[in-house]
Amino acid sequence: MMDQTTVKKILISLKPEQMQHYLKMKGWTRSQTFDRAELWTHAQHDAEILLPRDQHVADYLLRMADAVEVLRKIENRSFIDVLSALHKNTIFPPR
Repeated sequence: MMDQTTVKKILISLKPEQMQHYLKMKGWTRSQTFDRAELWTHAQHDAEILLPRDQHVADYLLRMADAVEVLRKIENRSFIDVLSALHKNTIFPPR
């Protein structure tokens, strides 16, 4: 079990590219690109994720937490399971 401080540290450390890769692997599509964010949608779910394009936006932590929460609901997994998959890069191909 992770405490709140650990969860916050992991959320802040996640790079937008990690989330982009995860979303693509899970069938999400970037539907709009804004100056500092991207809107992602999934054809099979009525859901949206507003993903910051860089880690310097003021509400980065909140946006990443929202993204993980949306994924948690759609994937029927725990918040920690989704966060762990992103953090451990378990869905990334070896480089």
